[in-house]
Amino acid sequence: MSVSLQILEKPILKKTKMNCDGVIDKSLLEYHMIEDCFSKTNFTIFIGKMGIISQPNNSICINATNSATGGQTNSSALYINPIRAYASSTPVLAYNITTKEVTYNSSSIKYKKNVIDLTGNSENLYKLRVREYDWKSCGTHYVGLIAEEAYEADPNFTWSNDGEACGIDWNNILLYAVEEIKKLKKEILLLKNANPTI
Repeated sequence: MSVSLQILEKPILKKTKMNCDGVIDKSLLEYHMIEDCFSKTNFTIFIGKMGIISQPNNSICINATNSATGGQTNSSALYINPIRAYASSTPVLAYNITTKEVTYNSSSIKYKKNVIDLTGNSENLYKLRVREYDWKSCGTHYVGLIAEEAYEADPNFTWSNDGEACGIDWNNILLYAVEEIKKLKKEILLLKNANPTI
């Protein structure tokens, strides 16, 4: 078993080997300079055989592949490669922008209080503007929403950081859509009852 760790200012790999009993043998510690994996950066950590090509400062990479991982070269972040393409069960992991924790979502009543029906106007969905755009850093073309515009439609449609709308809260949009569909169904039933030929 071999674990590689690169940390702080110099790209040094520390390979820790275990003896036959599965115990780390300090006499088998090996240190190797890596010059061809990525450019030198400050305060970086990677776990695995290789890190990130031009790994940015203040970043962590967990890489279980046999080649260096590509990434945003100017972004301090957590990089994980590979991620399994299909999850057959929930929960889904989420990042809390306030606490900086990685957590999983739960909907159990035991975690909640002050439970009431939706008070927001589900018709705010119709104010959303679906856009096409190119991502600045990579040029990739996307279809989506603009956080600032979605916030104007309804603040519940976005998540914020330091009071600024930064991203789309797709879960809230979905739940607003559920309420709007229920309203539309009631209206359809009323129309059918008023005019059975519909």
